[in-house]
Amino acid sequence: MDKATGAQPRAVELLHKLYEAGPYAGGDLDTIRRDVLAPDVVWTIPGRHPLSGPKRGVDEIMIIGGSDVFAAMMPRAARLEITHVHARPEGDVLFPPIDPAMWREVSREEVKAGPDDSADFAVAVYERR
Repeated sequence: MDKATGAQPRAVELLHKLYEAGPYAGGDLDTIRRDVLAPDVVWTIPGRHPLSGPKRGVDEIMIIGGSDVFAAMMPRAARLEITHVHARPEGDVLFPPIDPAMWREVSREEVKAGPDDSADFAVAVYERR
């Protein structure tokens, strides 16, 4: 929050709009497209991940969790871009199983752990059958 004006940063404002319109509010996709993922909204996936780089508008929507959001959005997904981390961290929240009867793996890229990574990983793309 800007101490002088009391205004929220643009990113925080957009996250509030996404929460209000998203799966928790019945998935108002028109509001999400118009107010949250408008063409002037640009974000960047950092790092050396194969999907890193700038993203703009509504050509694609990436759902990054948590488990209840994954479960709510899976029936609407046409494509999954999944990072399979080759590690077994502690925790009890997992991505829903990817049913091979419903999803076809179309690509996979193995990535060796870099200096800032704790494990190797693979990035797989699945398309709905």
